[in-house]
Amino acid sequence: MTDKNPPHSGHEVPAPAASSDAEPTPQWWEAPTTSDSSGSSSGADPTMVRVPGQFDAYTPPPQPYAPPPGPYPPQQPPQQPYTPPQQHYASPQQPYAQPQYAQPAPQPPGPPSYPQAPVYGAGYPGTPPRRRSNTGWIIGGIAALVVVIALIGGLVVAAKSIGGDSKSWTGDYAMDKVTDSCSLITPSVLTRWAPTQKELTHTEDQPDSDYGGGSLNCDAKYEGTSINSASLTMDADFASKYGSPHYNIWKDIDTGTSGTGRSSGAVSGLGEEAYFSYREDTSTSFNSLDYTIGVLDSNLSLQVEISIYSKTSIDRSAVAAAAEAQARQVMAGLRK
Repeated sequence: MTDKNPPHSGHEVPAPAASSDAEPTPQWWEAPTTSDSSGSSSGADPTMVRVPGQFDAYTPPPQPYAPPPGPYPPQQPPQQPYTPPQQHYASPQQPYAQPQYAQPAPQPPGPPSYPQAPVYGAGYPGTPPRRRSNTGWIIGGIAALVVVIALIGGLVVAAKSIGGDSKSWTGDYAMDKVTDSCSLITPSVLTRWAPTQKELTHTEDQPDSDYGGGSLNCDAKYEGTSINSASLTMDADFASKYGSPHYNIWKDIDTGTSGTGRSSGAVSGLGEEAYFSYREDTSTSFNSLDYTIGVLDSNLSLQVEISIYSKTSIDRSAVAAAAEAQARQVMAGLRK
């Protein structure tokens, strides 16, 4: 059986069409298949059948549904866990890469500044400055001057009332010949209560040539074989141009204290004025007695104190007699 068309090898090029308006000549592979009465087919390759419209212009398939345009809220990206930046270190093979930092954005210029409104009554041209009056200062200065004058006058009056006269600080007693205060007393009088001398000290404070004064002091301490001890203290103070006699201070302290075992009183026949004061304690297995004599005579203030500490009883009258005798001895040694 012989075909009218050459066999299909796959390299043939179809003949060009005679006219653009003419019906295109169907190719061998596009010819429809015909069959005769014997059942055989002729024409196109049965495996290559042209479907009408198969090679027409391409029409894209319909797109899937797209949402209508409109504003939608922005989708937030999922939060990622914070990962600290890794440190970069320079290695011998590769130099260290300096990290780049974003430069801060320049700040927008601020609002323009306007001059501050002036305060009424201050700073306007043509307004004369206020002048402060000095009347208050003058009055205050005068008042202060009056107070100072009054204080000075009061001090002068007080000085005269307590012996401001230059002749008041001189008297019947002087210390200019004394170099050892303890030479005015007899410390060995304490051996009656404690036989051994433990300490003997003295001081001499010379008077001033302009306002007088001056003082003498002696401390003697003795000890016994047991716990017995005895001490004698002598203080002689001379009047000065200013100030009251020390006798007044001693008397206020010694006679102004009261209580169990305490007593004080006046002593007659000793200087212009004299007092005694003692404190005695017999409540324990040990006995103690502090006996004081104070004397004021002319320009001399004198105080003599004897203290006894003994395991046995103490004769208070014997201690009083010893203190008064020592006071008289000192007065005799200082008399001019």
